[in-house]
Amino acid sequence: MQKGRLYGISVGPGDPELITLKAVRCMQSCPVIATPRTNDKKSLALVIASGEVDLSGKQIEYLDLPMTRDKDALSNSRTHAADCIAAHLDEGRDVAVLNLGDASLYSSYSYLCRILLGRGYEAETIPGVTSFCACAAVLNQSLTEVDQPLHVLIGSME
Repeated sequence: MQKGRLYGISVGPGDPELITLKAVRCMQSCPVIATPRTNDKKSLALVIASGEVDLSGKQIEYLDLPMTRDKDALSNSRTHAADCIAAHLDEGRDVAVLNLGDASLYSSYSYLCRILLGRGYEAETIPGVTSFCACAAVLNQSLTEVDQPLHVLIGSME
């Protein structure tokens, strides 16, 4: 049996209309939607996605990925989430993992993707609108000009 494919879906900064057409098509085609949820069992990413895509008939896999600096807790939660996703992939089902903003910028998906790629699964990350670009658009303010480039400085929690 052919394994399913992993997709990292960027749902944007909060407005369902900012989800890309590619992300919508991918969510429509994937039978499994995986989404991080908070301690109170809510998923903002799922709420945003459901504003643009009919998710009825989809299997929803909730991922408990805590926001903590505890390295053991992070490792354990990511491994457990990757195991849950792998079970679907092994059954030949494609899995779309929802992410606020862009899936390549401070996302839980990037950790899961790394784990699952290391296990031999295939993955695709679908980019999206970042919050800082959405804010600039609301303000009608360019983030760059010819003589003022944008610099992204990667921070650390340590």
